[in-house]
Amino acid sequence: MKIKYFLLGIIFSLIISCDSNSEFINSDNINNFGGVLNVSLSTPANTIVPAYLNDISSSQISSQVFEGLIKFNSKNLSIEKGIVNNWTVDKSGLVYTFTLNYNVFFHDDICFTEGKGRNVTSEDVKYTIYLLTTKNVDNKNSFITIDNIKGAKEYYEASAKGTPDFDIEGFKIIDNYSFEITLIKQGFPLIGFLASAETAIVPKEGIEMYGKNNVIGCGPFRVITLNANEPIVLARNNRYFKTDKKGNFLPYMDTIIVSHVRSSKSQLDRLKKGDLDIVYGINNYEATEFLKDNIINFESKNPKYKAELSKIFTNDSLQNIMNTNIEGFYTNKHRYLDFSLVYYKKQSALSVR
Repeated sequence: MKIKYFLLGIIFSLIISCDSNSEFINSDNINNFGGVLNVSLSTPANTIVPAYLNDISSSQISSQVFEGLIKFNSKNLSIEKGIVNNWTVDKSGLVYTFTLNYNVFFHDDICFTEGKGRNVTSEDVKYTIYLLTTKNVDNKNSFITIDNIKGAKEYYEASAKGTPDFDIEGFKIIDNYSFEITLIKQGFPLIGFLASAETAIVPKEGIEMYGKNNVIGCGPFRVITLNANEPIVLARNNRYFKTDKKGNFLPYMDTIIVSHVRSSKSQLDRLKKGDLDIVYGINNYEATEFLKDNIINFESKNPKYKAELSKIFTNDSLQNIMNTNIEGFYTNKHRYLDFSLVYYKKQSALSVR
């Protein structure tokens, strides 16, 4: 009961705190916007700072809050632009030149001047790369840079004694919105690695103020609560730069509430009670039992639930079960989730695909 009142309070505060950026929503597709999505994780999320990620649950939450240079398409894992406009590779295959999107801003927070999230620049990319390349007990992903970017290993080793007095040779800022990354050798899938949650961009101000508790990024959702033993609450970032094919600014949902529910059976029980909207990665036995017990809710004229094949493992033996009005939710073998594309299909809503 306490959790129920806690969530009602959070939702009410989100409604009355919506800022003036609602003009970003294109009125020709307004029926797809808004609402609260309830999902769950089987294990709790810990720190969501990209460089410090060390478990799937934390990575899945981090991906909603932080944005990388590149990102995966959650449906088919194809490569898409994140905060970059474009990139090129020289003839040697070693030097990558990137240009950033000018319209990307960090979430508003007191760590910034006057509490307003600033523009993301090449300096932020540099800071993120250097954070990944600094020897730190919390840094779990330094291998991404030290094994592949020229001069990164030397910087990493020197960082054990304090901040090195030299730069990483393989990272060069060209101007505020463009930079180069030089690899040690050909063949390293740099673009794929830059799409991983661990390389998403972080602001220096956020790390300096909050350390491993930083939740300030430039992704589609901002963190309202991320505390142990409480549901995680994410709210729509009204300054997020990405749009759908019709030019409507993402994300669609106002609020994502993420509970910690360990067992699949408990998750399905909560789905039936209406406390969850999606249960994903359910084994065939549990999915079949749920279907048999609730067959009328799958096969009636107006079904309540639908089941879709999960792509979490390559053998495709798992199922996602969700409310029938949910669209845009996909799972994949990398377990990457993108809630910015999820919406409630409402009566008379226009298609966004």
